[in-house]
Amino acid sequence: MAMSIRLPEDLDRQLTNLSLHTKRSKNFYIRFALSELFREIRETKEAEKVLEDIEVGNISTTPLAEIIERYENAERKGVAG
Repeated sequence: MAMSIRLPEDLDRQLTNLSLHTKRSKNFYIRFALSELFREIRETKEAEKVLEDIEVGNISTTPLAEIIERYENAERKGVAG
């Protein structure tokens, strides 16, 4: 799908310089930036859902100090990798 956008001069200048320096198209970087933005939004939503599940008790967690203690105990016994 073709689309046109208006960029502020500073963004257009940066995009043009990047494109010339790397010999990749402006289109490449615009698609890349949008793809990364959507990935970040998706990951943020997933993280928020996990946090919500933890807060309401649907997911249990183990304190870091307990994990370290378990590892150290196992290491003393020769069990840890």
